[in-house]
Amino acid sequence: MAAQPVHREANVDHRAALRGPAYEWALWSTRLRVVTSDPHALPSARRLIDAELGRVELAASRVRRDAEVATLPTGRRTKISATLTAVLAAALRAAHETEGALDPTRAPTLQAVDHAADWRGIDLDERAHTVFVPRGVELDLDVIARAWAADRCASVVAETLDVGVLVSLGGDIATGGPAGGGAWEILVGEQGDHTVSRSALVAIPTGLAVATATSETGRGYRAATVVAADCVTATAWAVATLADPHAYPEGLGRRGLPARLVGANGAVTYCGGWPEDAELTPAHDHFMR
Repeated sequence: MAAQPVHREANVDHRAALRGPAYEWALWSTRLRVVTSDPHALPSARRLIDAELGRVELAASRVRRDAEVATLPTGRRTKISATLTAVLAAALRAAHETEGALDPTRAPTLQAVDHAADWRGIDLDERAHTVFVPRGVELDLDVIARAWAADRCASVVAETLDVGVLVSLGGDIATGGPAGGGAWEILVGEQGDHTVSRSALVAIPTGLAVATATSETGRGYRAATVVAADCVTATAWAVATLADPHAYPEGLGRRGLPARLVGANGAVTYCGGWPEDAELTPAHDHFMR
């Protein structure tokens, strides 16, 4: 796994870099962008993605009152859909791998002082599509549901239409397509107004994913971008790195996950083989945006 730098001003052959037409629209309080390597595949890709996102929203959206996750009973085992099973399984794996840094639950408004139930008490049977959620535990799957949706949409489009595809949903970018299908040029930067803000342009081989998480606490890192085999993994480690800036950068290196971390002062730290020479100059950064 490697994110390679892209130098537009250098004498580099970019014919292997995937580009194509795109659709972009507002979704889930963010923006969704879909790019296909074949211009004729884009309308079909949009239809496939709309169908997949509809299933994810109905299963795991916290803001929909009729969503499964919003009506899921606690204190007893319950049958759930295949989509909610998959999203919840991904969320529990992410919580386990990050030791709870990416928690798929949220604390209820009121709870007993000695109440100790948390995500570890959730018992999911993936084969039977059933789950037991302890009383007092509320699921909040929004972060992982978005990452899982990006992965799922890219996979479905690539397999169904046999084309290269990039799906960007907020800070989560998933790619898919035929093996050996080239790489996608991705501009990595920050949202918002920062006195010191820099960007990087990297080429991500088809089949990999990129996720960026941000924090406005003023402590540790303010942004973490991670490259992984899928958006769920990339998101989990980006969020975990912001939650514990001392423990997780070393973990990124051990797992071979390229990462770009931006400190509160704008200083950039590179982990896991992220290409340092992918950074753009201020003038080049302005041109790219």
